[in-house]
Amino acid sequence: MWLAAAERGDPRAQFFYARWLRDSPAGPQDPTAALPFLQRAAEANQPEALHMLATLYRDGIGAPRNVAEAKALYERAARQNHAPSMSNLADLLRDGSPEERARSIELYRQLACMTDEHQIQPRAVGRLRALQVSYSCG
Repeated sequence: MWLAAAERGDPRAQFFYARWLRDSPAGPQDPTAALPFLQRAAEANQPEALHMLATLYRDGIGAPRNVAEAKALYERAARQNHAPSMSNLADLLRDGSPEERARSIELYRQLACMTDEHQIQPRAVGRLRALQVSYSCG
């Protein structure tokens, strides 16, 4: 079902098929096979695909490790308020340059004021406390 729609170019189907290829016990559990479907869905700015592709690059799973590419992909998903990507990007930027640290804090502040199904908000609050940074949810 997902494969036919993915081959027709549906970005959401490309993501779901890639996730099946990567994760499903009934599937091949092959991140390398998932990569082209994730790349096509990411070209369409599908946030979950951007996130999964970024994670593969960050961890070097199914593709060579490329933290710079992971940051860029997480950023694209973060611009769509994709909370898991915002959190992962903030974690990657936290110990970087002053500009990266500032972006990290900005992301943690946004996350601290969000309600999301991923339960990331409490973690973001903890990160801000660890960085000794205040925040306000206006």
